[in-house]
Order: sequence, then C-alpha cells, then structure tokens
Amino acid sequence: MTIEIDDSGTGEIVGSVFIGIHRIETGRIFFKEFPVYLFDEYGMSMKHPNFKAIDAVKQGLEELKYKDNEIIHICQGNFFDKVWIYFRQENIPYKKSRIEGKLQKEIEKRYKLHLEKIGFIIKPEHESKFLEDYKFRNKCLKTWVSKDYKNRLKYVKAGYKNGFY
Repeated sequence: MTIEIDDSGTGEIVGSVFIGIHRIETGRIFFKEFPVYLFDEYGMSMKHPNFKAIDAVKQGLEELKYKDNEIIHICQGNFFDKVWIYFRQENIPYKKSRIEGKLQKEIEKRYKLHLEKIGFIIKPEHESKFLEDYKFRNKCLKTWVSKDYKNRLKYVKAGYKNGFY
C-alpha cells in the first residue's frame, strides 16, 4: 500500500494552500485547505501553516487508514518541513519525492478552482504555461492583484517575502 502527499498554492502569492493525501491502491484522496490569512506576516514568522500541516497530515492518514511501516511519498517542498520532523519523531517511514500523476493533477485542479472562485480566470491559451511555470504564474497573479489592489489585497499571502511588501 502506498500513500502520497502533495501541496498546491504554497509557491504562489495569492490564494489558499491545499494539501492532498492519496492512497494509490484505492484512488481515495483527502484534501485540506489552508486559508490565506494563515500566511500573514505573523503566521509565517511563527510557521503556523507548517505546524497546521502536521495536523492535516495526521487527519488524512487516519481517514485513509494508514498502517504502520507503509512508506509515505511526500513532496519535497519546504511547506512540509515540520511534517518530516514529525515523521522522524514517530518513526513513520517516508521518502521525499516528486509527486506526479493523479494526486498532482487533482491538487493543482483544487488550487485552480479556488483561484476561479476568488475571481482569477486563466485564459485558455495561457493555461499550460500557467500550470507549468511558477514565475509566469506569479507574474499573472501579481498583475491580477494590481488591477484591483484595494479589493484583491485580501487574497495575498502578506507574509511571503516575494509578495507585495
């Protein structure tokens, strides 16, 4: 049995962050959303989102009926740094991996749908570049916020160093 864990939205300056936990054999995926306010300056300085990731992972593993000694393949991104520590402390076997396939597609789809919900629409001709190139993605998101800064600032992860501050 295999479990994968991935995230989306952590590298972007706009919107919520999502974690997905996937049990490959059953196809079941557990999702957890982390609202943008967790990524304000205080939250980021205290690493609140990283600690909340531990709780989300625990919840997802329980829901997907994780069994001791199953190896977990987890995204290499720094968002999971506290989760890796938790895994080591609890002797949970894990491997930092590049997550591809079903989970990666589904978690990116969650983020894209979230962006559409807050009013950011990806032009069809830019969709593949938007999904593949984080520099292009953040440039598009910054431009979108700038066009209506007063009303869209609430969607910005204010604690990000590459943000608007």
